[in-house]
Amino acid sequence: MHILIFHQYFVTNRAAGGTRTYELGRRLWQGGDRVTIVSGDALYFTGGRVSKSRLLWRRENVDNIEVVWVRIPFGGSRKILLRMLGFLWFIPVSFLAALPAPSPDVIIATSTPLTIGIPALLLSWFRRVPFIFELRDLWPDCVVDYNVVRNRALIRAAYWLESFLYRRATAIVALTRGIRERVISKGIAPDKVWVITNAADLEPFSPVGPRMDLESLTGVPPSSFVYAYVGSLVWTNALSWVMEGMDYLRDRKDIHLILLGSGPEKGWLMQEVAKRGLRNVHFLDPVPKSEVPAFLRNAQAGILTVEPCRLAHIFLPNKFFDYLACGCPVVLNFDGEAREYVEGAGAGVYVPPGDARALAEALQALADSPERLRQMSANARHLAEKQFGWDHKVSEYREMLSSVVKADQA
Repeated sequence: MHILIFHQYFVTNRAAGGTRTYELGRRLWQGGDRVTIVSGDALYFTGGRVSKSRLLWRRENVDNIEVVWVRIPFGGSRKILLRMLGFLWFIPVSFLAALPAPSPDVIIATSTPLTIGIPALLLSWFRRVPFIFELRDLWPDCVVDYNVVRNRALIRAAYWLESFLYRRATAIVALTRGIRERVISKGIAPDKVWVITNAADLEPFSPVGPRMDLESLTGVPPSSFVYAYVGSLVWTNALSWVMEGMDYLRDRKDIHLILLGSGPEKGWLMQEVAKRGLRNVHFLDPVPKSEVPAFLRNAQAGILTVEPCRLAHIFLPNKFFDYLACGCPVVLNFDGEAREYVEGAGAGVYVPPGDARALAEALQALADSPERLRQMSANARHLAEKQFGWDHKVSEYREMLSSVVKADQA
């Protein structure tokens, strides 16, 4: 089977960011499938570029995956307007870049952005093959709920496009049950919507292995209790609330928080830490995904927080799976599948959102309970092995692809 995927922010484990498409793509190839990915050349986390090529697009073989890198002049910008222009630019150029590829058996668009579905749908019409829309997030629901976009005309247009793409897709892949339920509530047939969650690469993301030298990088002594945060530093992840919680722990010299990542809020957060005089909070720049396990092996638990909103229950971020695989119990502040998983398996702690003192008390209690922590750590790794390995997920993905292609050919 030849699978063609449109993914505007494709990265491998040699860069920072979500690697779902890469992990699935290389495993599909190992199973005998051919995989072509059409991606923008801008890196989401750093704003850098995959190459300095000035061509509109170029082709490269990446770990047996055929990748077509589309040049986006302003794709790495953090400014909303320029980022939206990058989304629009990608539509015609990615379609043209995909045309020379051998005819695929199925075409997938993995969002966000929502506009990624347009070139995929157009090519599926041109090639007369099924179109699958994969939803990593819910646009425009989430950006509207967080008031990121307020222009009413733009919001109406986005909702029209969402409905149009959902109805034209042969199948929809939701990354969480919450996303699936939301899509069905919009009038989409339940048998059209599959749930295939993210996962972790269980071998490299293991509690045992090389460790990053945090003492030289941050000054945190090896005997410290370390809470880790990995990912984008944006206000929607409620990190200002986490800072308030750490402020209550300023006298606990043995408890530290280390944030590994970048984002628009990083400068402000660093200023806030300096203003509060918090010596227990530290920042590290993002590293390639392959280096994240060496960081997490120094941590006793992982922080997973989001700013409260009515859609918080649909979230199941990448870091959740990485924490579990490395045996890091998860401290989270939102209801939904993530809470169900960690509480059901005894692999984490839930703290009500907004109460910084309660967060501090929970962090302190976990740090002062070594036996409880050891059991939670074992439970976290067991949960990852049981449900969240990429080899298991690729089997689910292949089943979905086969079902869609066979139905189309019937």
